Amino acid sequence: MVTSGLNEQVFGNPGEVKFVDIQLRNSGLSPATISFTLSDYVNSCKKGYLYLEPGSTKNSIADWLTFETSEITLRPKEKATIRVLFEIPIETTLSNGHICVFVNNKPVIEEVPSSGEIFQIGVSTRYAINVLFNNTSLENSKPDLKVQNFLTNEKDSRFEFEYINVGSASAKFTCKLEVVDTSGAVIQSVNSKQYIIQPDQCRVVKTPINFNPNGQLYTLVLVAQTINSNDLFGFSFETTLK
Repeated sequence: MVTSGLNEQVFGNPGEVKFVDIQLRNSGLSPATISFTLSDYVNSCKKGYLYLEPGSTKNSIADWLTFETSEITLRPKEKATIRVLFEIPIETTLSNGHICVFVNNKPVIEEVPSSGEIFQIGVSTRYAINVLFNNTSLENSKPDLKVQNFLTNEKDSRFEFEYINVGSASAKFTCKLEVVDTSGAVIQSVNSKQYIIQPDQCRVVKTPINFNPNGQLYTLVLVAQTINSNDLFGFSFETTLK
């Protein structure tokens, strides 16, 4: 139903007005009614997103959003774009903020004459779009990525690095991993896919193991680079790989 991204980043200064476009498509064979609701949330490394009432968290931006419509009905295969007005208060001191937009999809059940015995089954679905705000007027509004856990997944033949963002801004980032043996030769060099990480959020970066470790000692050199600000966060350590 939602064909645009499920994470929308907004960069701006206090007093500015921004827009977020939500692209929709009814891929079903029946009409569907789409509605929008807001929810705040907090990030938990162990439990993921914990959803709360809008306006209930310190970094809530629930009051900043205005939808051009609260509900729309789409015919089968029909597309639509819903524009969300994003007004940044002139007095805000937030370095970052977020809100979740729930896109609720409910099938339209048409009326059936009383003489007919027709059963209609519809499935309601819900998509979550996170709107992430970074205050570009504040110098301290920056991500800070740290590796807090590492493991070698032998079953799936891959490395897994758990990052946490202890900074004050959301960021898209990629990682480059180099595996170096005791002679200084680079045994493997690989780039990860792109991730997005919010303040206080954890992300597990997974990279394949494309060589036979053979129980030797290696140095892992991992560098994360943010997409918009090009900040670099390096991490290295020695480990014996089986």
